[in-house]
Amino acid sequence: INEAVRQVLPELLERFQVVHVTGRDNIDETLDCEGYLQKEFIGEEFGDVLASSSVVVSRAGANSLYELLVTRKPHLLIPLTKAASRGDQLVNAKYSEAVGFSQVLFEDCLNDRSLLRAIFELNRNADEIVDKLSRFPIRDSLDLIMREIEEIAL
Repeated sequence: INEAVRQVLPELLERFQVVHVTGRDNIDETLDCEGYLQKEFIGEEFGDVLASSSVVVSRAGANSLYELLVTRKPHLLIPLTKAASRGDQLVNAKYSEAVGFSQVLFEDCLNDRSLLRAIFELNRNADEIVDKLSRFPIRDSLDLIMREIEEIAL
C-alpha cells in the first residue's frame, strides 16, 4: 500500500490532503509535500484525523472496520491476504462489501493505478455509501455488556 500511495501521490494531492499511516520504519524522508503527512502510527489524534477525513483507505481488521462503520466514513478496504493473516480480514471485507458498506480492493489486484481508480470511485460514490452506512445500527456496547453480566449474575 505504501508504495502504491507514493506512486500516485501527485494525483491524490490534486483532490485530497493525505494523511498516510505507513507503519513502523516506513517513513519516506524524501517526500515533503504540502497537503501530505506521513505518520508511522496515529495515537490520541486518531479520532480527529478520522473525523476530518472525507474518505479512508484501511486494512479490514474488525476494530478498524467497526470504527469506519460507526463514524459513517466512506472507505476502501485492502484486506491482508490469507498468507499474511488468519483470513479474517478477507471475510470482513467480503461481508462488508456485500452489504454495501465498503468498497474493497484485494491485495493481489493492488497497484498504483488500481488504488487511484478505487479512491476516485469511492469519492464519487461517497454520498451513496454514507447513506448505506447510516443504516448500520450502532449499539450501546456498555449496555449490552451490562445486560449479559446481569443475566449471568441471576
